[in-house]
Amino acid sequence: MEQPKELLFTVGGMHCAACALTIEETLRAVPGVERVEVSAATRRARVVWRPSQVRPSQWMAAVQKAGYQALPA
Repeated sequence: MEQPKELLFTVGGMHCAACALTIEETLRAVPGVERVEVSAATRRARVVWRPSQVRPSQWMAAVQKAGYQALPA
């Protein structure tokens, strides 16, 4: 059974809890993303995904399309 991968990253352009919710909803809509936690206070996000279903570049592009930047933590 494939093990999910996990990545912690900084989110650029996030200013409030509503931004964090938008990013969470955006990432949860990406097929292959299993879990998402976004903190407006720390401006960080944690994503757990299935490598056989989605690549990090794909969910990072979804973050960018929503108007934010996914930056290395």
